[in-house]
Amino acid sequence: MTQFSKYVLVLLILVSSGIVYVRFIEKKASGIEDLKISTWKDNATFAATLSFDDGYQATYSTAIPILRSHNTVGSFNVIAGRIGSSYAQIELATWDDWRVVAREGHEIVSHTTYHKHLPELSEKEIMSELRESRALIESNIEGQRALSFVYPGGDYDPWSKKVVEDFYLSARSSDSGFNPSTPPDFFSLKSMVVYPTTTTEDLNAWAGSAYDNGEWLIEMYHLVNTSNPTGYEYFNPPEILDSHLDYLNKKNVWVDTQQNVVKYIQERDNTQIFVVSENRFRLVLSLINELDKTVFNSPLTISARIPSDWGSINVVQGVHSVKVIPDNNGLIYFKATPGAGDIVVSRVLF
Repeated sequence: MTQFSKYVLVLLILVSSGIVYVRFIEKKASGIEDLKISTWKDNATFAATLSFDDGYQATYSTAIPILRSHNTVGSFNVIAGRIGSSYAQIELATWDDWRVVAREGHEIVSHTTYHKHLPELSEKEIMSELRESRALIESNIEGQRALSFVYPGGDYDPWSKKVVEDFYLSARSSDSGFNPSTPPDFFSLKSMVVYPTTTTEDLNAWAGSAYDNGEWLIEMYHLVNTSNPTGYEYFNPPEILDSHLDYLNKKNVWVDTQQNVVKYIQERDNTQIFVVSENRFRLVLSLINELDKTVFNSPLTISARIPSDWGSINVVQGVHSVKVIPDNNGLIYFKATPGAGDIVVSRVLF
């Protein structure tokens, strides 16, 4: 990033006893360097999303308390036209259930209206599945837009994927693997399927790989329950999830919903930092992008290196103000939202 010149020369002409003196006064710029947007929120090393397919009542009753105990949110991919009934002979949670957890920050994701595999449908049928599912979620979950999609059975082809792109911000598949910090295709997001044979050690190893490579790990769960009376093929006991979250809590990971991670990535990649003004006591910044502010309105994590003699810092954007303490390397991290006004980073003098 191009910085302003660090020195401005001010010419003062002093007249005394008929003699003209010329003196140059040095006016230092802020000295703040290395301004950049962090790859992941809160400067995490990697990102993870806990993605639960189908919306089973048992999963709701079992997994939600575990997520609450770890202060973690997940993406729950519901079959919107079957809410409150059953799928695969297993009871599904109700709209009242999903309204409760949506208020806690969990994402309610479109998994179509009736769990029909898209490549098997006509264009008209696909559009009906997508449109009705989105409408049902948004009419039943107040304040939450249905921006994410999950392919039933993980099935898609180039044609059906193209239709999905007209309705949603991203789509998760069952293609096995990890997503780089900027996925090459937001409509074929990869995931790691949690099978009945998957152990906590397996889950932790996936997280370790994502940590090493700075990637986005999406874990795909189905039925999380203490028992499996129907012999469902995608069953996992709750202690697997609980132990895995204990592990994640020890890592520098950002765990969030599919929607929130996608929004952060796209904001990060499309936002520029501009220096509005600076002097030796403060720096005024602006974050600019051309994205739709009704969708892309998440705070980004900004990092910067401050002069060694600055001490603590005040960061103000609009009505939001926070005091920031630099780390041992002289780095500060703060959050700011593109398009929400200038950001003033100032030295605390007293």
